[in-house]
Amino acid sequence: MFQFSNRVRTILARNITVGDTALIAASGTGAEFPSPAAPGDAIALTLVSASNSRHYEIVYCVQRNGDTFTVWRGQEGTTPLPFQSGDLISLNMTAALYRRMMQAGYLGQFSQEVAQSPSAYRKGSIVCDGTDAAVYWISLQDQNSTAPGAGNPTWMKLDLPSFQKAIQNGGGGGSGTSPFPTSLQGVTLDRYGDAFFLNEKLELTAKLLQRQQWASARQKEARFQQKVAVALRKFGVEL
Repeated sequence: MFQFSNRVRTILARNITVGDTALIAASGTGAEFPSPAAPGDAIALTLVSASNSRHYEIVYCVQRNGDTFTVWRGQEGTTPLPFQSGDLISLNMTAALYRRMMQAGYLGQFSQEVAQSPSAYRKGSIVCDGTDAAVYWISLQDQNSTAPGAGNPTWMKLDLPSFQKAIQNGGGGGSGTSPFPTSLQGVTLDRYGDAFFLNEKLELTAKLLQRQQWASARQKEARFQQKVAVALRKFGVEL
């Protein structure tokens, strides 16, 4: 997962070549940047020459130790380049990060660009099928860099026929096994046990009994009022 901070930038303390994977920033400035800790965490950094703004490179920092950044070079279509002490390092939004953001009503198709990033696809990520707009896939593991498809156990197909088949195969047919991956059990479909449904039944039964008692009381009141009206009419009194 990419991490962010606002308006964070510094400069290189040492020159780097195209093959270097460690960047050393000016002393004490590294602490202003996030620290990727969990596997798959990263920071998108932009390196820019102080003398030529067209000389730039995007790198993904996957670990920071003080002022030292461990990076993947040449990301998002850029090429690894040499940089000099004093060149700029900044944490900016990039085109790839914007493309990773979910837009209203659209989950997006599987992307090799996302799959090849440090975080890849997280567990629970949902993507559209590339050929059938009615089919989705859910990732069953973190840092999933594989493409979804039939036979890939790291993705589960999310379409109505698949769900119906899974329910028919495991919905009380005697096998005693759940049709859904164990990684999803206890999180979504199996979250509620027998006690939950028993409590629901008791609560609904109590509400129904209360309604019946209220209706019965209303009927008794209506009959009583009718009797009173009949009795008063005998004395010439109309309500």
